[in-house]
Amino acid sequence: VRFCPSIMRGAVAVFGAWAHDSCNRRPTPDACLNGTSCAWSVLAGSCGREDSSAVRRGPPGCCASTSASSTCAHRAGALPDGCCQLPRRGEVAGGFELQEAVRMLHMAGAAYCGKDQVESWSCGEHCSETAGVSNLTYVHDPAARLAGYVAYDSETDSAVVSFRGTVEKAIEDWVHDLSYAKINPISKYPKAGVHHGFWLSWKSLEEHVVAAVSEIMRSRGATHVRVVGHSLGAALATVAAIDLKLSHGWSTSVVNFGSPRVGD
Repeated sequence: VRFCPSIMRGAVAVFGAWAHDSCNRRPTPDACLNGTSCAWSVLAGSCGREDSSAVRRGPPGCCASTSASSTCAHRAGALPDGCCQLPRRGEVAGGFELQEAVRMLHMAGAAYCGKDQVESWSCGEHCSETAGVSNLTYVHDPAARLAGYVAYDSETDSAVVSFRGTVEKAIEDWVHDLSYAKINPISKYPKAGVHHGFWLSWKSLEEHVVAAVSEIMRSRGATHVRVVGHSLGAALATVAAIDLKLSHGWSTSVVNFGSPRVGD
């Protein structure tokens, strides 16, 4: 018996299209699960192939399928109320969350404000658009023109560390003026190179940042640190998040805007 590859490929394509159409024609969860390769998406309110992007991009609790290869959490068409739980703002999710990105953008923008404005959280749009911020501590190194702040964010129950970006000078000037050579300061990853100047800049602020974060964790019970920055501040946020995790054992995450390359 001889098989013709082109005919076989055509047959597979036809079968795949038929299976897709077959799933799409099933109007209810029960009808959908009668198809062995189908899945019901709670978010879409429709039936589709269990390997379709509409099904796979949602949380497992938001779909149902009887397919053995399905990642869906539910195996029956009778889906209980509340079965589809979406992450709340600030929780780690599998994809990009625009609202959270906008909030963190304002957090980064607030770092450009002066000490009095930051500590009173009165720096215009950046502050008014981010309610729930308290326990503010301004950190700075005047000689190196570095600044930022540490705060408690009640919306995410976390500490926030925000670094100011470049002022008066372009990021290219900073890279030129600071020690340009890479160093290997992370003992756990000895082959990881970090821009010497960015590392020294972070170290000049580290003591004050750590003290403020520690106080927030003590007084507020926060267990996570979100680090954010723009431009030079983004570079500092990257190295700070790594160092806070490895040297202090804190859970950290980073949101950066316009970051230069920090190392390799």
